Amino acid sequence: MSEPTDLLNRRYTAEQMIRMFASQQEGFVVAVDAPWGDGKTFFASMFVNVLQEEYNAAPIFIDAFEHDYTEDPFMVLASAVYAKISKDKTLRIKAKAFLAAAINVGKRLLPIATEYSLKIFTDGIIGGKHIEDIKSAISGGGAKITETLLEERLTNYAKQQENTHNFKIALAEFAKNHCVRTKTEDFPDGLPLIIFVDELDRCNPTFAVRMLERIKHFFDIDNIIFVLLVNKQQIFEAIRGVYGREIDASHYFEKFVNYSCTLNGINSNGQRPSLIYCQKYMSLLNGNIATAQKIFIQKFCELMQYITSRNREISLRDIEKIFGYVSRSDNAIWDFGTLWSFLATVKVKYPLEYIAFVEKDYDGMYDIIRRLFPGLNDSEYPRSILVAAISLHCRRELTDEQRHLALGSFSRDIIPFLTSRMDCKQD
Repeated sequence: MSEPTDLLNRRYTAEQMIRMFASQQEGFVVAVDAPWGDGKTFFASMFVNVLQEEYNAAPIFIDAFEHDYTEDPFMVLASAVYAKISKDKTLRIKAKAFLAAAINVGKRLLPIATEYSLKIFTDGIIGGKHIEDIKSAISGGGAKITETLLEERLTNYAKQQENTHNFKIALAEFAKNHCVRTKTEDFPDGLPLIIFVDELDRCNPTFAVRMLERIKHFFDIDNIIFVLLVNKQQIFEAIRGVYGREIDASHYFEKFVNYSCTLNGINSNGQRPSLIYCQKYMSLLNGNIATAQKIFIQKFCELMQYITSRNREISLRDIEKIFGYVSRSDNAIWDFGTLWSFLATVKVKYPLEYIAFVEKDYDGMYDIIRRLFPGLNDSEYPRSILVAAISLHCRRELTDEQRHLALGSFSRDIIPFLTSRMDCKQD
């Protein structure tokens, strides 16, 4: 598939959230929780496109991980907002006011403002006189850390508060303008400015935690909504990394979040999203595969459905990678759909165990079979055929039943042949 397909109807979730946001006038932060590889970035990208194309909105998308080397997340947030404002010719005056206010706040947050930090802040979107103005303003406030500077900071605290207030006013003006441009019959008050922050859970702990704090302290403004796309468990670890293992990380995180939702989870019919995704992905594959491959595809898909219906470890990204091995198959392996599916799953999800298995590590591979097929014993399909195959490969003594399965299914140790094909090696 050349373009991402919304197989899980994430658009419905986005539409419901838009309706919720339309009635929210105060500053609001939403955490969208899902494990790594379960489609958070796809969801955000699709959400942004819907807002732009159907609601005349101007959403902002920030990949936090791309900027986690930045000295302060405020610079990343302010730069992203300024980039959006500056693109609108009708907002030139508001853009200049916002830039000036952001400079006044930013130069106090960065104790040492280097040209490197400045480049990150501007990100190539501010040119000419603006760069020189910012250089002059920031270098004057952060060129050195001395007792004089500390004294200045203390005596100018009131001025710093005023700078923060002015920044919030400038930002609020842009948010208010955004509401006006998005007014419709369905949403007579318009839509708030929506800022998506992705990959925060991949950032270094200090940056991730400071991002949360900067959003709360500087961007908690009417008509602005943040959508944080995170793996909560990883964010909790970041919080513990900064403030110690004793802190209640969940409680601390919730101080910054008004509403949380889970992107994945069992639906009203008791099905996991990974199973639904697997089934729909299969239907796309079946439509593009030659008739001669149908039996192979069927075996492959049967095993994948079984695994995804019972296993929480397999993410949506894993499923896409596993199914990628179908498109790279040829008629030499079409008789081994069950084994090929299993080996592809192990290679994608458990790469170290896959390497060890090629070198005949029976115990490690048997443990994976046990994890992927809970509730089955070694005599039940598909666990039976897999245990027989790995026993033959690792030169374990086979039971009569396993010997019958092995001889009836592949007659020899087929694992080296399949792994060679999977690893693009000569047979």
